Amino acid sequence: MRVFLFIVSFSIYAAFVTFSDNNTVPNRNDRNLHQVELIRDSSTAQDSITFLAPEQKKRTRYKFEINLDDFHRSLFVKQKIIWFNNSSDTLESIAINMFPKAYSDNESHYAIAEENSEMKISRFEIEDIIVNGIPHELIKTKAYNGENSVSTFQLNLLKPAAPNDSMTLTFAYDLKLPENSGRLGKAADESFYSILDWYPEVAVYSDSIWYSTYLHPYAGKFQTFSDFELKIELPDSFNVISSGITLTLDSLNNRKQVLAKAENLKEFNWFVINPNNYRVRNAGTNSIKVRSYLHPAKEYLFTRIDSTVRITAQYLKDFFGVIPFENLSIIDLPKTIRLNISSIKDVVLIRPPLFSPSDVHITEKQIIKAIVEQYMAYSIASNEFESKWIVDGMVEFLTDKICAEILKEEFVTFDLARYYPIYGLNFLMYREIPIVYNLAAIVKTRSSDSYQKYYSDLYNDPVLTKTYFFEDREKYELLSKAKANLILLLIDKNTDSEFFSEQIKSMFNSYSGKFLIEQDYFNYIDPDAKYSSLYSGTEIFDYKIESVQVDSSNYKVRVLRLGDGTQPIAVSLITQTDTLILHHSGENRVIDFDFESKDQAIAATVDLETKNVLDINFANNSYTINEQFESSISLAVRFFFWIQNALMIIGSIG
Repeated sequence: MRVFLFIVSFSIYAAFVTFSDNNTVPNRNDRNLHQVELIRDSSTAQDSITFLAPEQKKRTRYKFEINLDDFHRSLFVKQKIIWFNNSSDTLESIAINMFPKAYSDNESHYAIAEENSEMKISRFEIEDIIVNGIPHELIKTKAYNGENSVSTFQLNLLKPAAPNDSMTLTFAYDLKLPENSGRLGKAADESFYSILDWYPEVAVYSDSIWYSTYLHPYAGKFQTFSDFELKIELPDSFNVISSGITLTLDSLNNRKQVLAKAENLKEFNWFVINPNNYRVRNAGTNSIKVRSYLHPAKEYLFTRIDSTVRITAQYLKDFFGVIPFENLSIIDLPKTIRLNISSIKDVVLIRPPLFSPSDVHITEKQIIKAIVEQYMAYSIASNEFESKWIVDGMVEFLTDKICAEILKEEFVTFDLARYYPIYGLNFLMYREIPIVYNLAAIVKTRSSDSYQKYYSDLYNDPVLTKTYFFEDREKYELLSKAKANLILLLIDKNTDSEFFSEQIKSMFNSYSGKFLIEQDYFNYIDPDAKYSSLYSGTEIFDYKIESVQVDSSNYKVRVLRLGDGTQPIAVSLITQTDTLILHHSGENRVIDFDFESKDQAIAATVDLETKNVLDINFANNSYTINEQFESSISLAVRFFFWIQNALMIIGSIG
């Protein structure tokens, strides 16, 4: 039986990943680096699980042999790239993005923005580079946008690459991993590695341009789809969690080998954990296998996680018609890892608090958003270095849509630090005085988080601003996420919602696994170009009801357009028995609406259905005709009780 298991394991191992016989990567024993045992020689047996032949599949192929040295906190990597010239040009050079250099140089865009002193202990040492068996030299270049970069290089080819030619590139390098960093490094207080943006990659060549890019703290990258094979040797106490398929093979001398493989993926990133630090649970459905890793104090979340994954995956399957993953790992991140992403392909990263009185659904929201990213960010390729809003805005929009439909209602609590828009008759004005009828029972608005970011900087830049221009995270969160999300919400409210959903589905299905440019996006999202100015402009939207004049059964409602942005508006007159509505293009600065009703009018409201979600002040959208003091008194009494309770709590703490 043992012999049989050994043969099966060995066969899987050989089938999974094998470097070709003519792979001329330098032997690590010839190099004057710290001594770590090399990865054991792989078998030369014929692959039974392999990539299709080059003539059948022209995606770039990446193969890695990796040794993780936990003592020195470093990776030794032998990397092989098989690249195909899919263009119609004969190329004399190949552009290489050396993303790991961003961690080892404190002058890189990433290091400066992150202000990370730990960058000083990161090192990236690369040995000879071989192209089709011949040594080549890396030459420093600028990024395609003209900026200086520490990580953009090119290889001048001794023999030009004609159309349909393939080139084999091999590297050998050491990558020292920083401690307590974000995208690359080891957690300070436990055995946890995040290994992202860790390998050299061939840049995208399109329209006779090499799109060489650097690692930006907020912008994404410009990548197309490739195939990956990895063989990783690491301490026996660790597990690897990654995109694609992962298998653990033999163990020897307290070290083991893990094989990983993924096809049609934009990039390959992975994590190393010590499973003894977690509570591990396997769950899932007939089509999805889910493995969750939670810290012991949070294991009560297992049931909520399983339910959220199941419901979200089913929702998206019903919406898009497909599920883009079969295996999903969910990791509870260590508190010392500063990682500002929520997912990589097949991996969901969560940071659930032990207790959150202000947001009881925070764990569910993190999972929903990460799964939505599995659909959008890792299924459609776009130039996220320039236009990250394409994916981020859609992720925010779909996440809010799902949260609004599958989570229980959330209510606004008394919160002095945040602003939640309260619509229609819930928040009326009597001569510029807000009247809040029932603050404790007001349901949170969909996309309330996006509203808060939007209100933080009303005079903001256009959404179409190149993402690599962003100098701080606030600007990125505002434009690429919040404003892009609110524009989609506005379009959804002002068009046939079912038709808009079908357009999103059609775009996803048409471009899944392909490259999507801005014009393709607009052809689906805004085919009539009705909302193009919302993406390219900086207009402020603010409509206000100035007055309501009463003459017997006639009511004249005056609306002012205070901002420079225009949207079609509808003004409603609410009477004791009915609601009367009149429409206008919204272009005039002063607009008078004449209503006639025998019933006594109570109030007037502009945009009762809140179709213009970019209005900067919902408080002035409504106007009551008669004095109503009861709610103001109620609010005042409630406020005084809140202050009294706060003082008592503070006093007891002191």
